Amino acid sequence: MNVCRNSFVLLALAASAASAFAFETSFAEIEIVSVAIIGGRIGQHQPGNMEVRVKWPSSSTRQLTFPCDALHFTTLRSADPDRAMMNLLVKAQQDNKGYTVTISDAPSLTAHPGRCSIVAVSLFSAPRLR
Repeated sequence: MNVCRNSFVLLALAASAASAFAFETSFAEIEIVSVAIIGGRIGQHQPGNMEVRVKWPSSSTRQLTFPCDALHFTTLRSADPDRAMMNLLVKAQQDNKGYTVTISDAPSLTAHPGRCSIVAVSLFSAPRLR
């Protein structure tokens, strides 16, 4: 009985520790400058990873609170295998649609040291604010 209870407590602690140190946030007030797929190994970039460059409104101070580069987000190919997030980002950029992007600095998702990764993208019908 104690072994089962102790195992459960250790498992719960391990699960909470993994997410307790990961930063994750969602936002919609940025402009997508570019969306690119890394074609080959370049420095610490791996082939197939997605890199998104963003521009913050001049009134935003949100970028100062990030634990990672606030202008570039690099996402592992394995986090977007069907390129669904990439396609939504390109669509948002081209159609001037509103969107929400969620980023994380979780080590298991990090594609480039010092950069956060995009973990979710959603579009909504309202035009993007500038």
